[in-house]
Amino acid sequence: MSEAQRPLVAEREVASTCRPRAANARHYLRHMSDPSNLDEFESLVADAIDRLPDEFQEVMANVAVVISDRGTEAHAYGLYSGDGVARDRYPDRIVLYRDTLERDFGHDRDLLARQVEQTLRHELAHHLGWGERGVGGLGL
Repeated sequence: MSEAQRPLVAEREVASTCRPRAANARHYLRHMSDPSNLDEFESLVADAIDRLPDEFQEVMANVAVVISDRGTEAHAYGLYSGDGVARDRYPDRIVLYRDTLERDFGHDRDLLARQVEQTLRHELAHHLGWGERGVGGLGL
């Protein structure tokens, strides 16, 4: 899929496809010369990735996690694109929308951190094959 065909342009990729199982996300950041320079939101995303159980971190080894400021356009907190864990025809990507998450939950850092983690897990569930109805049934 060419860059022009992708529905979203990645603004900042937080976890790369080269991250080994259960690794600390901060050590595997792309497009950054110094991973210690994460801003507050990027740190929340890295923490949410690090809190995933080992089994899910293994599943996410080939899923890019991207932070975007296009959530208002998408009317969403997150988006999964790809063909799921069972196939490998298209690149798998989870987009977390900083603008809408911060707009709705940014008044409370703990609330924002919980919502970032819930959104990450929600989009990961899509990667695992759950539809919106099933993901909602999981409380995500």
